[in-house]
Amino acid sequence: QRRKVSEKQINSITVSGMLLPGTIYNVFCSAEDAFTGDHSNITTIADAMITMRTEGCFDCGSTNPPQVTLLGGFAKMNMIGIVAKASRTGRIFCNAFEITNVTEEEPLVVTSQKI
Repeated sequence: QRRKVSEKQINSITVSGMLLPGTIYNVFCSAEDAFTGDHSNITTIADAMITMRTEGCFDCGSTNPPQVTLLGGFAKMNMIGIVAKASRTGRIFCNAFEITNVTEEEPLVVTSQKI
């Protein structure tokens, strides 16, 4: 009796180059068959994008978060966008939530607890 045991294969690729510590990179991979010349097309490459952060950091131990200044923005029924600047390199995230129970007697008041 034969059984086939399948284990998850973990692949790794070493990139020799100047990657900065604690930096987020978008990684795109493609493949080419050396015998047939077949290769990945641009759609396949774009669909296989992986976002990764390198180990380490430039400002390890820094506990002060960056200062973010909101310069403007817009909101639609299915989209929110902002224009902002930060005192340090990084990513700024937005979040939208449904506003309920707003009346003339009880107007909308946004506090840090509600956010």
